[in-house]
Amino acid sequence: MFDRIELEAICTSCKLARVLPLEECPHRTRVRWFKINKIVVEQNVFFADKLSMLYMSLHRAAKNVILVLNKANGGDLELFLGARGCLPSLSHVSGEVLGAGLEGFFRG
Repeated sequence: MFDRIELEAICTSCKLARVLPLEECPHRTRVRWFKINKIVVEQNVFFADKLSMLYMSLHRAAKNVILVLNKANGGDLELFLGARGCLPSLSHVSGEVLGAGLEGFFRG
């Protein structure tokens, strides 16, 4: 589903994007956040494939899917995934789909 050429193209386009600090991000309200402490994947499974399947499961429920890498004190990186719903009245749905997808695609 996802090969190295596509990944390199995405990484190249990400370099052109403007990065906003979390404090300045206007879409941080109504976001359901998950802190990722450990990523468990099966042997010989490409991580980006699993991540893209997770994103595909959110395409109808979420207006925004947010990946935050935060450099904590001491140099450790923290990883957060968040989702915000398409409609304010249904904002909880995207968080539930994201939570279930994380448990399904990244068991452990």
